[in-house]
This record gives sequence, structure tokens and C-alpha cells, in this order.
Amino acid sequence: GQCNATRAVLAKAARPSLTVKDVLWDGRYAEDVMVQTPFPAPLFLLAGSEELAYYEKKIDEAQWDEIVGTAREVLLGGLPADIDVVLIDTPPTVGLWLNAALAASDAC
Repeated sequence: GQCNATRAVLAKAARPSLTVKDVLWDGRYAEDVMVQTPFPAPLFLLAGSEELAYYEKKIDEAQWDEIVGTAREVLLGGLPADIDVVLIDTPPTVGLWLNAALAASDAC
């Protein structure tokens, strides 16, 4: 929600124009949205989006179940096969996007 992890990982690098909102809301594949970070190891980032807090307020509760139910497929389905670990930085509130992240996770 605050995109603190995005800012920390990118450091002084420019923030990407595409974010996790484009994956969750616009149906883009994560592979097409993630960017290489400035770190020497192969570390990629799917940038956070402050817009998701706005979208969460516009979604009625009936849609929450559908979004959470498909979160794993939506978030992880478009990743390259050679990605070993995915860390999901969640918003600081108990809401839709935290539930979607938990649904997409193997462990917390």
C-alpha cells in the first residue's frame, strides 16, 4: 500500500511505469511487468502500487472472494519458470490485497 519495499529495493533507480496493479487489475502477466533491480544478483521486482488502496474501496465484497480465489494464479501464473522465491510485500492493513497475497503464498 505504501510501496516501501519497492522504494527500498529500487533505491535511486527510476520507479517502473507498470506495477502490481497492472497484474491484479489489468490482467498483465507478472513477467511482463517485473523489472531487474540494481542489485548484482538476479533480483527482480514487481513494483507496488499505491493505487490499489483506491481500487479496494471500489470493489464490493462479492468480488473479494473471486479476487482472493484467483490470486495465486494471477500473481504467480505469469512468472518465468526459473524464479525460485517470491517475496510479497503486503499493505499494512488487513484487507483485500493482504488476503490476495496470503492466498498466493505457500508460507507466511
